Order: sequence, then C-alpha cells, then structure tokens
Amino acid sequence: MPVTGARPGRWLRLAEIGYGLRDFLLFIDRQETKIYCEEMIGGHLERIEDDNLFEDLMAFIHEQKLITLEAGAQGKDLPFVETREKR
Repeated sequence: MPVTGARPGRWLRLAEIGYGLRDFLLFIDRQETKIYCEEMIGGHLERIEDDNLFEDLMAFIHEQKLITLEAGAQGKDLPFVETREKR
C-alpha cells in the first residue's frame, strides 16, 4: 500500500541487463534527467570503463527499445545515456 504524500525517489530503475556472468543496471536520475548504465559489482554500481562493452550494451539497449527517445531528441541515438560522468 503506498504511503500517503510519499514522493518518488530520485533514482528510477529502468532495466537490469545480464551479459554473460555480469549484471548491469539501467536507471534514470529524475533530478538531473540523465540515464545511466552501470555494472553491478558486489552490491554497488561501477562505471563501465571498457568502451567496447559500453558500445555493445548501448546497441542492445537500443535494439531492445529499453529507452524510447522523444521526437526531436538531439545528438546521438541515446543522447541521455551517461556513464562516464561521476554522480
């Protein structure tokens, strides 16, 4: 049962992605309106440092339509995906 007057949190989980034996989390920061994809390691999240892995994951996310872009979105196919910045 939802708590009356409760606001949604800052972070919203969009998807969990299994890639071999590794797990990744796709989530949105509602406050900054940015989407992140990071690896889950030992109960915490870490940035994806491997550029090839990052590109593979972005291709999968795009193919599976895990993120739907609004008309007029600027830039790349997934303009809001941010994994290289520190939160």
